[in-house]
Amino acid sequence: MNPSPHIIISRTDGIGDVLLTLPMAAVIKQTLPKARISFLVRSYTQDIVACCPDVDHILNIDLWPDDAQLVKELAAQKADAIILALPEKRITLASRKAGIKRRIATGRRWHTLINCNRKVWFSRRKSNLHEAQLNLKLLAGLGLETNFALSEISKTLNFRSIFSLREEIASQLQEDKIGLVIHPTSAKSAHDWPLSSYVSLIDNLPPDFQVILTGTEEEKRQIADQLNYKNPRVLNLMGQLSIKELIQLISLSDGLLAVSTGPLHLAAVLGKKALGLYPEIRPMHPGRWKPLGMHAEVVSTSTISPEGFLEIPVQEVRDRLLGLMDCTPR
Repeated sequence: MNPSPHIIISRTDGIGDVLLTLPMAAVIKQTLPKARISFLVRSYTQDIVACCPDVDHILNIDLWPDDAQLVKELAAQKADAIILALPEKRITLASRKAGIKRRIATGRRWHTLINCNRKVWFSRRKSNLHEAQLNLKLLAGLGLETNFALSEISKTLNFRSIFSLREEIASQLQEDKIGLVIHPTSAKSAHDWPLSSYVSLIDNLPPDFQVILTGTEEEKRQIADQLNYKNPRVLNLMGQLSIKELIQLISLSDGLLAVSTGPLHLAAVLGKKALGLYPEIRPMHPGRWKPLGMHAEVVSTSTISPEGFLEIPVQEVRDRLLGLMDCTPR
């Protein structure tokens, strides 16, 4: 391959999915330091990718809703290759029409069989590998190394906040406290932990903790009745933060607790102490989706309530959390 190729990585779904695809950019840059890497995303995640110095250029597919325009814009990139980490039919077809020479994807969908000429054969659903490891398998289409231990991937990913917080929010963070971000819902993207368990946990944390709640305005409305209680150690920022501000808030915190969500992965790649709550159910189990970071841990259970909630005792989460945060469980 050209020693200074232009490579597009396409991943147009959620925060966690994009974060677990970013190691691909780091590995490419290590092997091909003169490579130019563009990342094709949606508006929702472009600020996430902006924090990765291994990505040279961001392409926002939401700016090209028309198929003909998408083909035109991809052709204008004059890319040597595109890696379709999420092989959307529209993008695979457009990449072929745009004349991109190497079009890399798994070979398990009919539209990738037709439109992609570098097919990598594996099944994500049946694999025991982590999502980040599966993404790196696609580098076989570039003739690069594809097998990495999770510890290697964690060390490889470059990610740092480049944003700031509004003063009215930053001024509410208590620097003399242990800042713990809790993201209590998943917008139905994962099995949640009961809100009553979060309330019990918060009420039983040591007094040197400040808890910061995050989530969307819609999530805030959905749980208002259950989390609308007065606790002076709780700063409720649900519905108040942009993605940029969420990234910076997490970077200023000491740790984060959540189920399998984007903010959990953000905390992990920012080097924060991140505790994730997971089901032992394929394909959602932690072996596939646990956060990547040197200070990230998980608590998992095979027991799910009839309502779909993780059945993990509050005391177990509290003890693991305090241990992770270098506190003595009491």
